[in-house]
Amino acid sequence: MSPSIDRAGAVRVGALAWLGFGLLTLLVISDWSGLAELDAALSSRTHRFGVDHPGWLAAMRRLTQLGGSWVLAMTTAVATVLLVRSGRNRPAVLCVAAALLTWLSTQLVKALTGRARPADAFWVVDGLAFPGGHASNTAVAAGIAVIAGWPLLRHRPRGRIALVGVAIAWALLVGLSRLAGSVHWPSDVLGGWLLGFAWIATLVAVNDWAAARSGT
Repeated sequence: MSPSIDRAGAVRVGALAWLGFGLLTLLVISDWSGLAELDAALSSRTHRFGVDHPGWLAAMRRLTQLGGSWVLAMTTAVATVLLVRSGRNRPAVLCVAAALLTWLSTQLVKALTGRARPADAFWVVDGLAFPGGHASNTAVAAGIAVIAGWPLLRHRPRGRIALVGVAIAWALLVGLSRLAGSVHWPSDVLGGWLLGFAWIATLVAVNDWAAARSGT
């Protein structure tokens, strides 16, 4: 299921992502002044940049649509079909699980933290701020895309490099678009990325463990 990460590597990556997400969540819940000040300073800079560069802001508003829940659903559906058709049923199930768990945990933590969004957003958005849903959506969707596409490019190393590069760029740019639109604090986006990557790493480790037990 994993491109080149064995179970131990996936466990380490997942543990670091979960640890980072947990610590960040605690800082948000405790309303730590250091994080609030850093968020405010960075958000103020991106907001000023948006005011001064309306073309950039318009591009970011279009780009941010690539991080919606519908994109995660479509990516998961296409990946599931590709995996099932190639006989990789367990990774298909785990990819669906990763998408669902990421979405559910994002909503649960939003309700837990109750964090408000920046007041000077460039476009209207609903819901709470932490963790960023678009960021978590694209983080897990990018991982799912790599998992599904990796075996199809087994004889094309450059294609694999391009796949990973596009997936990473997708997640990073959608997160950046949320900052550009001032609809999230920087730590919201970081939290979303960490949550999505944590679930992907966890499911990769589970798949490797299951494969080792079954001998497949």
